[in-house]
Amino acid sequence: MKKQLFTFFISLWTAAVFAQQNPIAVKGATTDLLASTLDEAIELAHPNDKIYLPGGTFTLNDSIQKPIHIIGTGYDHTIPRATPITVFSSSINIGSQAMGTIIEGVRINGDINVMADYVTLRNIYGGAVRIKPEMEQTTIIRAVAYGISNSNYGASTLNATNVNVYNSIIMGSFTRVSNSYVRNSITSYPNNVGGCSFIYCSNIIVENSICAGDNWYGIAYSSDNISLVNSLTSWDFVNFPPTSNQSPPNFFNSDFHLSPTAPIQDIGVYYGDYPWKDGGQPINPHIEQNNSFLDVQNEQFKLKVKVVPQTN
Repeated sequence: MKKQLFTFFISLWTAAVFAQQNPIAVKGATTDLLASTLDEAIELAHPNDKIYLPGGTFTLNDSIQKPIHIIGTGYDHTIPRATPITVFSSSINIGSQAMGTIIEGVRINGDINVMADYVTLRNIYGGAVRIKPEMEQTTIIRAVAYGISNSNYGASTLNATNVNVYNSIIMGSFTRVSNSYVRNSITSYPNNVGGCSFIYCSNIIVENSICAGDNWYGIAYSSDNISLVNSLTSWDFVNFPPTSNQSPPNFFNSDFHLSPTAPIQDIGVYYGDYPWKDGGQPINPHIEQNNSFLDVQNEQFKLKVKVVPQTN
């Protein structure tokens, strides 16, 4: 009897904690679970489960070592009533056993280290994407990242390969990347004294994109077979980024929006064949009301949540 009472009170305490916090939902094929930390959610998840993160800041202490789908609320909400953005407090590591992992709708205060095949990064804002050489495929869609390179920060002679980038803004160079494809994207470079979009790269097709270079090397340095198809180049993206809105005399506000009259409205994170919503929001709805409570008399946790769709 004492054991049953202890278990009951522990259950009530756990439910009460979840009622006061924003729990993490783990959606499985047959079972749905709740977790209080990201590490716990990943531990509870089975391969190919979905983890839904609410708005807030989360710490991931361990590397991801199983294929999972992590979905945050987005990285740049503009609706006042919207759920807060989802933030990872530091770099994340996608380990070799996490083939097929998808991460979307998060802002990452650090780098993304990819050591598995068939990883997809979608609707994210983060640091550099560093990919282990010779992975089968890495797909980056509607992302803002500070460069893409091999996992050794460009020092290794082995290149990251099979990288597909769509509708993204790369605010830093591609370094040691080969046999890859870039479409509907904007590339820049990471310093204000000169640089190139592609450094030690080879066999990359760049289609319908804008690429930065400098007056000395153009868009590529020590690179071979960088093919531009229906793309534009610029010599000074650092001082005059392509998404800036200019107000006289010399003020620039880089907000990643193209001018409504720009001739290539299908590039960048706000356009493309996906039904994109402004504000960096993925498929999660907004939580407008959360009236969940603990029904002590009936020993139940009543979940009452009202959500609204994306409207902007």
